[in-house]
Amino acid sequence: MRRAAAGLLVGMLALGVTGCGFTPVYAPTVKGGPTLGPILVGEVKGKSGHELTVALDRMLGAERGTAAAPRRIEVSLSEYVAGLGYRLDESASRADLVLIASYTVYEPDGRESLKGTANAQASYDIPQSAYGEVAAQNAARTRAADVLAERIRADLLMRLKRADGAAAPVTDAR
Repeated sequence: MRRAAAGLLVGMLALGVTGCGFTPVYAPTVKGGPTLGPILVGEVKGKSGHELTVALDRMLGAERGTAAAPRRIEVSLSEYVAGLGYRLDESASRADLVLIASYTVYEPDGRESLKGTANAQASYDIPQSAYGEVAAQNAARTRAADVLAERIRADLLMRLKRADGAAAPVTDAR
């Protein structure tokens, strides 16, 4: 009896989800192609830019083998470090590294299809040695770039899925 009730409940939930317009984000578009399709990542300047380029290339390059013409993403990046905790000698003991990206996605024909911004933050301890600080900041930079790339990818997935494969007007996610 409990199995039948559980089966009935699962069936009703499945019908409710399909009735609300839910579609999986990774499902093919109405046109039959992948949601994101191939996206080429333009060069982003600086240390953080290199980390972000590598992370975006890893995350957005998964669908490069498809036959569709590639979109292109251009990113401008700014970085700042803010001290959080201070020692008695007034030197910082903890810091936040913040990355802010503004990006534009171009269709294969060269027109803009999406604009948006994303940010990421990574905290790190600042040791007494100068080399330790450099290593800690580089590790924080890598973590922040990975988080930023994932946020950009998630934003692209949602916004392109919403457009359902059709040419979306230029919008700004600010």
